[in-house]
Amino acid sequence: MDKNNNLIPLLGYDYRCSVFDAGDHIRRIVSPEYYRFAEEIYRIYKNNNLNKIGIVNTELDIESKNLIHEKHIISYPFEWTANMYKDAVLFHLNLFLKLDRHKLTLKDALPNNIVFDFCNPVFVDFLSIVQTCNLKHETWFIKKNNYTEPRFAIFKVMFIPFMLAPLMAMAKNKYDQSRRMLSERACNCSGGIPRRQDVYPGGSLLKYGVVGKTLLKYLVKKLLLRNNELPIYSRKPFYLFRLLLSKQKSTFVDFCVQLTQFVEAADVIPPKSGYLSYYGDKGEKFDLSDRSCWQDKQKTVSKLIDSEKPDTLLDIGTNTGWFSILAAQQGIKVIATDVDESSIDALYLYSRQNHLPILPLLIPFENMTRQIFGMDCNDPEYSDRNFKATPLYLPATERLKSDMVLCLGLLHHLALGNGMSLADIIGILSKLTTKTLVLEYVDLQDRLIQGELSFFTHIDEYSANTYNIAVVMGEANRRFNSCEVVDSHPMTRKILICRK
Repeated sequence: MDKNNNLIPLLGYDYRCSVFDAGDHIRRIVSPEYYRFAEEIYRIYKNNNLNKIGIVNTELDIESKNLIHEKHIISYPFEWTANMYKDAVLFHLNLFLKLDRHKLTLKDALPNNIVFDFCNPVFVDFLSIVQTCNLKHETWFIKKNNYTEPRFAIFKVMFIPFMLAPLMAMAKNKYDQSRRMLSERACNCSGGIPRRQDVYPGGSLLKYGVVGKTLLKYLVKKLLLRNNELPIYSRKPFYLFRLLLSKQKSTFVDFCVQLTQFVEAADVIPPKSGYLSYYGDKGEKFDLSDRSCWQDKQKTVSKLIDSEKPDTLLDIGTNTGWFSILAAQQGIKVIATDVDESSIDALYLYSRQNHLPILPLLIPFENMTRQIFGMDCNDPEYSDRNFKATPLYLPATERLKSDMVLCLGLLHHLALGNGMSLADIIGILSKLTTKTLVLEYVDLQDRLIQGELSFFTHIDEYSANTYNIAVVMGEANRRFNSCEVVDSHPMTRKILICRK
């Protein structure tokens, strides 16, 4: 049987290979003219156990001459929480340092080359790894031959605009801008390359008073070789990168070490929102180890998890992740999504600290079907690829399918607040669910709806005849084989358990 049958193509702009989803693994088909180089990189990778430094687990299929990679959940940089993204940048810098010990480097520096194995970054673009001595022969580098150290060119052309600029936007609390940079203006997208001026429009280094003077003093000392320590500074550090890069007074390794120290000092924690303490304010931040204080909602969901034992669980509208943590503590692999920057970032930090199998992502529900296409390319090397048929960024409905999906306390916000139709909401939930959907219904007379009517801007479009438990059940029965209703808390709320 042909091992390359039934493969789903994943869009890429590397003419040296084509990448496919093979179901239980990722298959990279290497072009014949590059195979001997890939084989040598694989030999170094295998002999030195480079999977231990975060490079994706990889095997070489000798018969087909394909690389076989471990498959991880696909997530994209514009979905990562702020501290997730910072960790990815640090991981990428450290990878340069660790590869240098083996006379290897990366031929590019892009956040899309990383995915997260829950809270652990993994480098997945295997053929971006090259022998350092060969970097100067890369096609893109030949045009930038004024660099005596080719790796500095990677930082100027790729790392600073595509990795560092979005991080600095986060450090300035410009999270929406950062996420646009990482999606619409990512490499091979049509939105244009991010620039320093996008984050720091106008002005000079000295404009920033004490901060500017601190950085200037540091630079002078560095150029006089009297100081090798970076100032501890978090909010407006982009100028330091520009000045350091322009001088190139360090070795590449020293530069990476200093850059790492600098990124570590960047504060990207989102300002606290009201949602960060939402469940505590409602008196629903229950002790996970004491079920005696739980309400019907918590007991019902916990019982379902215990009885069905899903391998994967998607918690939509997770907030700070009470149900996600409940499931993860039982060894279930969890994807947790929310739209609140501070809540989802807090969940990431908690999951990372406690080594929980939770992948927190910032995804608005209405973006679950969003797909983004890359730029078209007329290069003859890509004659076999249709860049307008295969999206560069796949929709979440394809990437995040899970055995069990929780959608708790969210349906009424989507319908009454955002104006989505019940049919569209349940249709998307159905695409994400492979076995069981746990959906909470909140009645129009619920005190939190009636007490915050101005928050539900589309409530006038509904009535007791068009928004009720029977209507929701009807939509669910169209897409699921069975649907039962159980009590939640308070009595104006119900839990629908829908099974395929």
